[in-house]
Amino acid sequence: MRIVSSTGNRDSSPVSQATSRAWFAIATSFMKAKFALASLFIPAAIRTIPEIIAGPYPIGYDTIAAYVPFMHDWAAGSVGTHYTSEVGGWLLFVLFGLAYSATRIDPLTIVKIVAPILYGILGYSEYVFAGKVLHWDKQKSFLLVLIASIYFVSLRVSWDLFRNTLGLALMLFALAVGMKIESKKRLIGFSALILTVALTHLLVATLLVSLVLIQAFADRFDLRRVLSTIPAAIVCTTSLIGFQAQGITATGKGLSGVGSLSLYAFSLYAFLPLLPMAVFGRRALRSNLMKWWLVTCILGMILATTPRSISSQLVSPDRWILMMFLPLTVISVEGFTKLGRSISFRGFRPVLRISWILLLLILFTGYAGLQAETAFPYYSYFIPTSMLQSTVPLHESQDIVSSFHWLSANIQSGSTIMALDPIYGWVREYFNGSANIVAFAPGTTFDGALHQTLEMGNSRIYTVWWANGQGWYSEPTPPTGFVLQHRSGQFGVFLYEP
Repeated sequence: MRIVSSTGNRDSSPVSQATSRAWFAIATSFMKAKFALASLFIPAAIRTIPEIIAGPYPIGYDTIAAYVPFMHDWAAGSVGTHYTSEVGGWLLFVLFGLAYSATRIDPLTIVKIVAPILYGILGYSEYVFAGKVLHWDKQKSFLLVLIASIYFVSLRVSWDLFRNTLGLALMLFALAVGMKIESKKRLIGFSALILTVALTHLLVATLLVSLVLIQAFADRFDLRRVLSTIPAAIVCTTSLIGFQAQGITATGKGLSGVGSLSLYAFSLYAFLPLLPMAVFGRRALRSNLMKWWLVTCILGMILATTPRSISSQLVSPDRWILMMFLPLTVISVEGFTKLGRSISFRGFRPVLRISWILLLLILFTGYAGLQAETAFPYYSYFIPTSMLQSTVPLHESQDIVSSFHWLSANIQSGSTIMALDPIYGWVREYFNGSANIVAFAPGTTFDGALHQTLEMGNSRIYTVWWANGQGWYSEPTPPTGFVLQHRSGQFGVFLYEP
């Protein structure tokens, strides 16, 4: 008889087996959700690139001019001079204030963390929207996210229009939820999402309400969809009344002549790289919603060129153009996937596809990786010309910080700091001395600011501005009477004593 001994693992413990099954289940779930997870994390990583290049300094105008000072004001117990609850919705402002109060993390660090997170949320919402609304498969939905995330118009929105970014993401989630409203619970959730969009950004809410109402009337008057928009409509109406109370009228004189032509030319210029693929995809697109989205934005743009347009203080005409990036990207992705059917000689198919992707990557690299002074030539007529700037060029950020450090240590007692809008956030973030800080509305000139400051009875007035005679915002230097006290690189501290 032959005896064979065995040292197999058939008697492994139940705990080991349970652990193996758990890890297998996690791996399986991860593989199933890989496109969804990538749609969240890859856009966030893309948006992190310019933040890493910028280091400790801000990128984005509103980033330093609005969000950072607001958090300082929130902590001080006031909502701030640059904030009103109606302007673009208040939800994100409140979230910023609560985040700063709870963590006491530096406001600039908070906004640098939040920017990639918001872009990641937008990417994930695009993925969900493509699957639920456009009925695309996972690979095609993920392709939409990739193309949209590297396109410079989308990146421009994420540069500092944080409320717009969040509002657009919530809008896409709302449209996905609103595809099927079978129950009261789902109707309430749909209406709540639309309301949340209105509390986040009024322009996005206007677009969303318009699309939902169009859907309602196109679907033989779906009363449930109409009712779902009522809370958001009330918020928008209340906001317009609030604007009127502040002296901001709902209508104004529209663009005309050269201004109108420039607006229409800008709409072509902003999406020219997408148009080759959009031409191939226009007939393949089966979503009426995308067409209604485009038509609504085009009508908003056209309305801006009429004698009774929406006031530019409420909606800058170019915002309608920025909001068109998603439907045009959708059409372009449709063209990219259908390209082989549109060309008789199929040998061109891989060449055209690769060339188009390379073009978008080159444009992305130029926008996210080059500073304003060396901006990619294509962006010469785009604002901003580079993501690597805030209210000042990135490479001059340390100069303005050093100027405020010097002023903090050397300012005389009883002095006033006159801070134009591009400089105001830097004062709040980096000035640690004792002084009265006077802020001004965006667009206020140096002469106008000085006149207002003198009328307040101030006699010793400091300001920080470019010291090289090459200042931005059509203000090369401070007005006559300001004397340079200290210079740090391209910036200087100036003193005015009547």
